[in-house]
Amino acid sequence: EKGESVARGPTGNWDEQSVFTPSILVAEGKYWLFYTAVPKPFINGSNKVTKSAMGIAVADSPDGPWKKLGTNPVLKTSDDPADFDSMRVDDACLIVRDGKYWFYYKGRQWNNTPRNTKLGVAIADKPEGPYIKHPTNPIIDGGHEVLVWPYNTGVVAMLNIGPEEIAKTLQYSKDGITFSKLTD
Repeated sequence: EKGESVARGPTGNWDEQSVFTPSILVAEGKYWLFYTAVPKPFINGSNKVTKSAMGIAVADSPDGPWKKLGTNPVLKTSDDPADFDSMRVDDACLIVRDGKYWFYYKGRQWNNTPRNTKLGVAIADKPEGPYIKHPTNPIIDGGHEVLVWPYNTGVVAMLNIGPEEIAKTLQYSKDGITFSKLTD
């Protein structure tokens, strides 16, 4: 163990309470660490819930030192409670596709349960962003953990939670957006 990679933010910051669920992308000769964070006070019950956001830290080596981007957070929850990602954004999984950076993430709607988590994607021209949420989000109506990878000319997503017809399946997408069941 090497020690802490990315510290919590200062008092009053969007990442003061906790920094978690990291994912690393190697691109353009650097290491890009994507992470989820929450401010203080963190409340996770009833109808008083603290929203999450996602940030990026960058380093020249996997051993660091890691420097948080000044543009953080790079992905926030939606302000519209009806949107699938109005309460949580979490679990970054990045791939490079067609010269762009595809940031797959899970989202949860305000006042909804983890069982109703869905997958979205935001796309950027550079690893540091800006990341723009795709207009057809959510792209998959399930999936609590985010695991996607390039496969042939498309993308595969592994789902564990979701509606019965897609739970515990692999989903394939030729365009990285429209997924369908590959196998059980």
